[in-house]
Formats: sequence, C-alpha cells, structure tokens
Amino acid sequence: MYKKIFSIILAALCICGNAMAQGTADLVINDITAAPGETVTVPVTMTGVASGFQFAVYPPEGVTLQKVSRGDAVKLRDDSDEYVFSFKSAERPNGGRFVLCYSIGVPTNEAGVVANLTFVVGEDVAPGTYDIVMKDAECAHGSNILSTYKERTSTLTVAAATAIKGLKADQLLEDVKVYNTAGQLVKSVEGSQTAGEITKQLNSGSYILKSDKGTFKVVK
Repeated sequence: MYKKIFSIILAALCICGNAMAQGTADLVINDITAAPGETVTVPVTMTGVASGFQFAVYPPEGVTLQKVSRGDAVKLRDDSDEYVFSFKSAERPNGGRFVLCYSIGVPTNEAGVVANLTFVVGEDVAPGTYDIVMKDAECAHGSNILSTYKERTSTLTVAAATAIKGLKADQLLEDVKVYNTAGQLVKSVEGSQTAGEITKQLNSGSYILKSDKGTFKVVK
C-alpha cells in the first residue's frame, strides 16, 4: 500500500519536478550508543537533495521507537508560513514505523537531517550491538528515482550502565575528584580514566564526582 501511495506522489512531483537535474540522494540512519534505560534521538540523514522520500524503520527487541519527527532539512516554509514538505508517519508491525515526506516539486535546499528517531532502550537490554533496520527506502525528484533499496542496517551499541548518573561506562573523564556527601575528598584521579574504571575503585555509598565533563552524582 505504501509503495502505491508513493507512486501517486511521484506522479504529482513529476508535474513540476523536472527542472532539477538528476543527481543522487541516499538515506542513512546514524549509528548510536546508549545505556539501558536511556532515551536517545538518532538523526536520519539524506546525502543529497530530493523532493520526496520514504522509509520504514524497525528497532531491535527491547527497544521502543517512541517518536518520529521532521529534521531541519525539511522545515522549509512557504509564504503562508506553512511547511513546504508534508511529513507523515504510520505504525508498522513489530514496533516499526513508516515515514513519508514529500513536496510538490520543491527539493530540499541541501543535504542534511530529514528525520529524527527517538528510541527508548529497555532497562533489561543487555550490553552489546543491535541492528536498527531500515527497509523500503526511496528518494525521488519528479520522475527521477535517486536511490532505492530493500534493506540496510545501522548499529545500536548498548553500553553497560555505570553508577554515575548521566555517564556511560566507556566515557573518558579527566582530573576527577570524588567527594562524600559531607564534602570530604575521598579520591583524586590524575590523567584520564573511564567512568566504569572509576566506579570500580569506590566502595558502596553515595558520592559527588567532579571532572572536566561536569559534576555528577554517584550511587554505588
């Protein structure tokens, strides 16, 4: 059904879309790293210009696709302050979403982010790498199909959570000082260490960690 809808839209684009020389445009979901329980937003980038595109996206098991929103590249507005590009999404099975974006013959000004995908990583998702799957992707301008492919994957890396709220285990920190809740210095770390390495050196308890990346609460 979605392909039929897009074919109708392509026919409309063809009315005034032939003025743009045929080029290339492709859709890519960026790779991302997150911790269990974290909410992350992943950009979908179009590598060229086009006046229409579509794709379906499927998250891995244990990860929820919470929201799909338009990217900056398709936020052009007309003289009436309305969006030039229509941007629509619909649910698909297994937690997937189908995204369709098009204008009537007006291409994007430049390559860039055309959509943002907000994922919620489940608390019980084990550390490791997982596939975010994009299917049925197509970019077009007028009667010109600029790219099409059945399936490609991007990588979601789930890193082990740390006892430091707001930091991933592999996050490098410099010039770290750790204080207890009474404000007494309990540890000073020279040079660079990861958040995971630092938390391993602490006894159970609550701490305040100060570093080049800011101040964080530690509960171990």
